[in-house]
Amino acid sequence: MRKPHHLLRIPVALGVVVLLVAAYASTVDASQKAISASDPGKPMTAAEVRAAGKNTLTMYDFETTGGLSPALNKLIRQFEKKFPNITIKRKSRDFNDYGKTIGLLMSSSGATDIAEANVEMARTLIPAHLIRNLNQYYTAYGWTKQYPKAVLGLLKSADGKIFGSGPYWGQALGGNMVGVYYNKQMLASLGQVPSQPPAVDDDE
Repeated sequence: MRKPHHLLRIPVALGVVVLLVAAYASTVDASQKAISASDPGKPMTAAEVRAAGKNTLTMYDFETTGGLSPALNKLIRQFEKKFPNITIKRKSRDFNDYGKTIGLLMSSSGATDIAEANVEMARTLIPAHLIRNLNQYYTAYGWTKQYPKAVLGLLKSADGKIFGSGPYWGQALGGNMVGVYYNKQMLASLGQVPSQPPAVDDDE
């Protein structure tokens, strides 16, 4: 008879973050610049966003295959429908080429407003001051409540070299689930089966 196996699912970070660049205001019209400069991190209502004037944001990522690319396109369409005064221009590039050029792009006069980066890329972008930390926005919009601790740790760094503490530099595009299987009967014979699976925090 096949012995039962139990699955413990633990959410972990995908290792991908979306970063807001320091040159954000370069593509924003005068009315939006005034809002950004005077109240950085202040929550804006939907009405305030619509009243902020026409605004074009550029986005650069390496999601050329898989499910994230169509998901991003769908989210952009939904956002532009809700806020018709905002246009998001998205450009994607193959991961290998992207990794070789992201530093040059973000340090140029044509830096995008939003760029995707993994931890290795962020280790170059953060120390070079090419992106803006998002602490004020995490506080204003309660973003810390949207991610488990394991994910949040990959989004903050004090020096851009070690992640886990310090300012927040981005938001995660997504996450995945890691399954841990165990043979309940075998562990029971060894007196090792817990009364219930450990909580997520215990496994982080």
